Amino acid sequence: MDPLVPVLAGLVVDIVWWLDSCGDEEVDPHSAVKMMENVAWIMGELPADQQQRLIEILGELADAEDDPARASQLRSFPFACGLVEDETTSRTGYPVRHVGHPGMTVRSGRPVLRPGTP
Repeated sequence: MDPLVPVLAGLVVDIVWWLDSCGDEEVDPHSAVKMMENVAWIMGELPADQQQRLIEILGELADAEDDPARASQLRSFPFACGLVEDETTSRTGYPVRHVGHPGMTVRSGRPVLRPGTP
């Protein structure tokens, strides 16, 4: 595998997490939601084998991550983007089954990418 792939996968997670955690005064909420939904749609449009590989890469990155918050982000990303059906499976980094369609978990009008966010 090209060593650039895990770097880019981690970068996508970091950017989406940043968009999700920014205040409304930092980033227009509608723009942030649109961008996060677009990321989820693109991930959902990947062929199943590429989705599976992305999930595996994110699990590997999470396993190697020293920062518990970032490791949690890496593990929850497949669920947040609709690549796996439940968050528990996503946290392990290894899904049981695919959803087959993209989607974000939305609470209070904004996609939620952090586990346990009210």
